[in-house]
Amino acid sequence: MVLRMTTIQSKIKISLVGLCLSALGLLLFTSGCAEVAGSGAFVNIPVVGVQCTTGACNVNTSKIAYVVYTTSGCNAPDFGAVASGSATVTCTNPGGCNGTISQFVDSNTTVTSIREGFYSVCVTIDVDGLWTGFPASGDMEGVLDTRITGGSIQQTVINFTAKP
Repeated sequence: MVLRMTTIQSKIKISLVGLCLSALGLLLFTSGCAEVAGSGAFVNIPVVGVQCTTGACNVNTSKIAYVVYTTSGCNAPDFGAVASGSATVTCTNPGGCNGTISQFVDSNTTVTSIREGFYSVCVTIDVDGLWTGFPASGDMEGVLDTRITGGSIQQTVINFTAKP
């Protein structure tokens, strides 16, 4: 009797594992998220390209762009931040702001690599020059959700909106 229960319990466990894997496979297939950030091999952090051609980006003065690679999305980027950086971008009218960010830190330590996986690349262009560590009303925000792999050299953020 004990052996029979163990066999039944094993079959249930195997069925549940199979069901979970099937459900996970379906979820992965439909959502496109096959690998969680931080689960792959270490790869070089891709340079972040900034190309903002709308709104407050059309000015004739340079601005500072801030970027965060995060696993938690751009609504709460600090929660899952793995690397951040900043650089001056050149802005013209017309033409907008263009530049690259290629140096990154994590906890005040320079980092050059992160694990393969899915990340949000969150860029804020500091329009008023009064950066407090968080985007302010009128700053331009851009988001790119992407998978970082060993072949990723540059991630370019092109869709920007003004923070309300």
